[in-house]
Amino acid sequence: MNRDMNSESILSQPSMVLGDCIRPVASGMRARMESRPSRSLPIEDVLGFVDHHLKQITLNVNCLIVEINRLGRLIKDADSPESAVHRGATGIETHLERLLDDYDEVRQAVLAYADSEGRRLLERVYRETLIQIRRLLDDIVAGRNDPKGALEKRGLTIEEGKRQPIRLDLVMEAPPSINVLERWIWSRGHADR
Repeated sequence: MNRDMNSESILSQPSMVLGDCIRPVASGMRARMESRPSRSLPIEDVLGFVDHHLKQITLNVNCLIVEINRLGRLIKDADSPESAVHRGATGIETHLERLLDDYDEVRQAVLAYADSEGRRLLERVYRETLIQIRRLLDDIVAGRNDPKGALEKRGLTIEEGKRQPIRLDLVMEAPPSINVLERWIWSRGHADR
């Protein structure tokens, strides 16, 4: 095997384009998660707020998964046009921005002291979900930066002269904090009765 293999000799063209498109998305996501929104948003109906956000996060994550799967099928085809890969990456970025906007809204929420635990738990659900997505984006960028290392990490062999697609396999798991939030919702709902 040629030790001088670079991403151009290992990765398919659509995979290289994807890695280049995802790099700024991953960087922007990291910066956004590390920053704190400055304005506050007073919330009166905490249960309604939490319910709305649980529906939103489910919808946005499902849309993101569909977009990632579509893009994954697209980059398996070495003849996929760059413009299609760009559109797919833009779709991922759009759904991710919606998730980040909602995450910011939760972090901006100002609730009565008794309800602050619900906001904290909802924020944790978002953060744990976003971290799972960020890992996938970081893997894509790492695959573009060091395709040989990324393939070996996945236990895949590199065949001389055969270009590999970056595999997109986002497996979302329910964040551990969702169970704690659901218990909080139940207890908070019963406290109002």
